[in-house]
Amino acid sequence: MTNPSQNNRAAAHLRLVPETGESARPHRWFCGACGAPGPADATPHPFARGCEACGDGLLLEAADALAPRPGEAFLLVDAALTVRSLSPAAVDLLAVAPEEAIGRPIAELLSAADAEAGPSGALPTAISAAAAGGEEEPTRMTVRPADVFGVRIPARIGVCGPPRAAVVVLD
Repeated sequence: MTNPSQNNRAAAHLRLVPETGESARPHRWFCGACGAPGPADATPHPFARGCEACGDGLLLEAADALAPRPGEAFLLVDAALTVRSLSPAAVDLLAVAPEEAIGRPIAELLSAADAEAGPSGALPTAISAAAAGGEEEPTRMTVRPADVFGVRIPARIGVCGPPRAAVVVLD
């Protein structure tokens, strides 16, 4: 029988080993509120993940091809398909106040631009898959603001975190 204190000491020495080799893809930290970049080539300390640029957001990590750049419109969506954050550019693009958008289902803000191009659940499915851990490569699709027709916005959708969520970047 092992001593529980020995197990705790052994667990304290465990650490995450980064991917190496061909499969490793570059990742980047960004602010979940404003999109400002986090520290370059470093993982922020868990207690120092607040954004220094805006003071409101939490630093999140995503694949470099997915992570929003400063000034880009993006939304953070959880596994329940609820909007958790949106950038100032997304506020302007979607013409919605943050307090009206946060906590609402994503379907009230965005929908697939062309319902006939694919299954009607393509956008929620892509967001759910990303929020659950998704693929490393972002999913690309065209979206539109809900209840607005004739507007088409290219989007890339993928996983970010921690905590794990989906980021929807509106190009």
